[in-house]
Amino acid sequence: MNQTTDSKKYYPTALALYITYFVLGIAATIMGQYKRNFAAQWGAKVLENGSYDVSGVVAVIAAIGLGRQSIADPDLPNKALNGQLETLAPCIGCLLGCVPNMFAGKPITCAVNPCVGRETELTPADSKKKVVVVGGGPGGLYAAWLCALRGHQVTLLEKEEELGGNFRIAAYPTGKGQLTEVIRSIIVRCQNAGVGLRCNTEADEETLRSLSPDTIIVATGSNPLVLPIPGLADCGYITAQELLDGKKEAGKKVLVVGGGMVGCEAAEYLAERGHQVGIIEMKDVIAGDVTAESRKYIFQNFEENHVQLCPGAKVGHFYTDGVDYALADDTEGSLRGFDNVVLAMGSRANGVLKETAEKVAGQVLVIGEAAKAPGNAVVAVNDAFEAALQV
Repeated sequence: MNQTTDSKKYYPTALALYITYFVLGIAATIMGQYKRNFAAQWGAKVLENGSYDVSGVVAVIAAIGLGRQSIADPDLPNKALNGQLETLAPCIGCLLGCVPNMFAGKPITCAVNPCVGRETELTPADSKKKVVVVGGGPGGLYAAWLCALRGHQVTLLEKEEELGGNFRIAAYPTGKGQLTEVIRSIIVRCQNAGVGLRCNTEADEETLRSLSPDTIIVATGSNPLVLPIPGLADCGYITAQELLDGKKEAGKKVLVVGGGMVGCEAAEYLAERGHQVGIIEMKDVIAGDVTAESRKYIFQNFEENHVQLCPGAKVGHFYTDGVDYALADDTEGSLRGFDNVVLAMGSRANGVLKETAEKVAGQVLVIGEAAKAPGNAVVAVNDAFEAALQV
């Protein structure tokens, strides 16, 4: 059983299909969540055989319907047929660029396909340039791939051992494993396009100069926001990113400070592993930056795992075992007795490389959360698209 990223619930991805029988055993149109390579292979097999066995009842398949997956990667049928599924960009069900834009009357975009509706703009460059992309998150990877498609010589530098950036870390919480397939897909596409991928490489001035770039794209993402609140520097906090990436472990009782998407996912991650979890959030609404479709399942998860929620509370002091806080009416309170404090108070743009890059290259472009934080995958990949067009 696989989990969908939009519903956070368990569904069999390839087999829980909506089947409309026009005449039982004669013809059917099937639709489902075509998110995994297995599902795509299965769909190709169904079309090849022309039938599907549903609990012993054989339906003749007239068509397979693709919805959001056609936005994420309109080439899915051909890729499935030709065995090119490593390059498939799967729909991750984020609902960030498609459905909301449709209802708002705006052009549809996609977190895994910034080319949607703009395919004709991606033309060969007038002249081939040396491009260095710094940062191997979604923005950097897509920028590298798109620049290579336009004919440039591209090298991507990533200081960590693995590519993916925050997208890779975001794959660890409940229902988000699908993100790893997006990362794998764009890595393969970069490799196929001739991008040089270098991990464990710090983009200092010497390294940048050695590559003689005409253009440097800074896609270094963001850093966790650490505010000057009394006690914070000495409380031994763990960031949500460190927790999810397995760099640090938390004890039995954990207080998550920050109730946005990152904090909620860290809380879910802990609660489902048997930890006793509390969340404190300054705003009146917890998970306010999460889509409505996902919020209901997050809160269902919180209820099932007895997660303590404390919204509308401003933290005034940190301790090794918790915090003091104040409500909007100046009522004061404390949440103490925790083994660890996990910090998820937001992010700060990490664009410090821009100044160094400007000493080396004539054109420097800063994208994604390196330019403005907080952001999301749609912003990052669309920034990547715009940057690629400028090179």
